[in-house]
Amino acid sequence: MQRLHNWLGQPLSGKQYALWGGSLMGLKYVTELLLIWLTCGKIYGPLAFVLPFNQLRVQSIAGAPSWVTWFVLLWSLPFVFLAILLSVRRFVDAGFGPWMAMWILCPIVNLFIMVGMCFAPTSDPKTISTVQSVPPYASPQPAPQYSKEAEPEPPATDETTHLLLTIGNIVAGLGITVAILLGSIFFLGEYGASIFFSSPVLLGVICGYSQSQFTKRRNAWGAIGVALTAVLIGCGVLIVLAFEGVICILMALPIMLPAAGIGGLIGHLIAVSTSAKSPSWAVILLLMPSSAAIEHALTQPVLFEAVTVVEIDAPPEAVWEQVVAFPEITSSPGILFQLGVAYPVRARIAGTGVGAVRYCEFSTGDFVEPITVWNQPHHLAFSVEDQPCPMTELSPYEDIHPPHLDGFLRSHRGEFRLIELPNGRTKLEGHTWYSVDMYPQLYWKTWTDSIIHAIHYRVLDHIRTVSESTRANQLVSEDSK
Repeated sequence: MQRLHNWLGQPLSGKQYALWGGSLMGLKYVTELLLIWLTCGKIYGPLAFVLPFNQLRVQSIAGAPSWVTWFVLLWSLPFVFLAILLSVRRFVDAGFGPWMAMWILCPIVNLFIMVGMCFAPTSDPKTISTVQSVPPYASPQPAPQYSKEAEPEPPATDETTHLLLTIGNIVAGLGITVAILLGSIFFLGEYGASIFFSSPVLLGVICGYSQSQFTKRRNAWGAIGVALTAVLIGCGVLIVLAFEGVICILMALPIMLPAAGIGGLIGHLIAVSTSAKSPSWAVILLLMPSSAAIEHALTQPVLFEAVTVVEIDAPPEAVWEQVVAFPEITSSPGILFQLGVAYPVRARIAGTGVGAVRYCEFSTGDFVEPITVWNQPHHLAFSVEDQPCPMTELSPYEDIHPPHLDGFLRSHRGEFRLIELPNGRTKLEGHTWYSVDMYPQLYWKTWTDSIIHAIHYRVLDHIRTVSESTRANQLVSEDSK
């Protein structure tokens, strides 16, 4: 940590910024390129790497094992941290102050900012007031090293005042962040990186800076702790105000908490290593809506496929009858469904052949599925004309309906394939093609894949049970004759 303080307190020229940035981007890209090629056999092109909302990125990684998705997401965190710190040094060196470096979180805009800062000249040393303990550039003496003894003391106020100042900054940052989030959700209908990543980073920066600037407990862990606490409080506020449910908050926390921790550490470093004034609310007020608007304009849903397979001790002819329309599932829903995720109950069909309409009844309503392929007893395919809510939010209130429930997880089509096996057995495959209208899509895909597989297993296991039971009864009847 001591070396990090010293490193952040040094100026960074445009040439150095370009060298650092290019090296880190090259390392990240080559690592991901090799990983995706080795696990998927796909080429991860530079365009997919540079543009976060490009379909090529999602399509390149979508077929990889789930651990690859988690690796790419976690692998990105230290690079975001370093990118912000490098930008803080570069902005300070150019005379803009550290808070402008937060624009590195804004997609697309950050590319132009990074290129521009590579060419921005170093500011006149006399105008640079944000770097602490760094002598003028013309001075032949080296910069003094960071030490806790040399740390500038916060204003001489009592503990109560320090606590009130910290709480005030946390409440102000939390209030502005929550207000911007709600504006993004209800006016743009956008659930993306601006909500799940950028806003926790910014909130963490504000809280980490306040903790280290206005209290006597100037340590990194304290700053990170305050940042994490603020995010948890913010999530609690959303639940109390009936804007979100418990399940969706829990699914988002694996992104939001690391982002807040990164922000808290960055805020601490800005407070201790620079003489920056209070957080620039103008930066935050403009940054968050800008990020949300750019995501809203550029994000494109990608079609994913989930496949679940079971083997059934019955011939395809017997299984087909249950695939087309199965009786009520009487088994108790699993814990995932008990928490609010919609689950299948029964299926019925109106008509036969292509053009018939299958109705798969869920706990929240009916899927309306016009039949597109009827190849009895081997292949049944259908489109999805209408679908119910994917879940009922777990909330202290009787009924809440956050905007993401409409279109967050949308099924487009599905099919059953019945493959005949030796000894009168059948391999039954359930396929669902769906899209996720939330960024980062690869992260949410890890959750939605689990949900859809759970739905598949509930249906396929029921079909297996009924088919095998019917087959066994038929054999008994035949033997009795």
